[in-house]
Amino acid sequence: NKGCAINVVNFTTVIHGFCQNDELDAALSVLDDMYLINKHADVFTYTTLVDALGKKGRISEATELIKKMLHKGIDPTPVTYRTV
Repeated sequence: NKGCAINVVNFTTVIHGFCQNDELDAALSVLDDMYLINKHADVFTYTTLVDALGKKGRISEATELIKKMLHKGIDPTPVTYRTV
């Protein structure tokens, strides 16, 4: 097949769009889908989700995502922590 390969930037853009439209469950589902097709989220992907969850008061989920980041060897940035 020819065409563009989907990468983490594409997924993060979709996740960001869902977050901006208050569709956080859809955004989280995209994150899960990424791993199913062996695409790995980066600090920007996680920070986008942590920020959106924090803004909606879903602090426990945001905290769990930070734990997931650490488990996967992705270091949260000060911006990531500030969003919670």
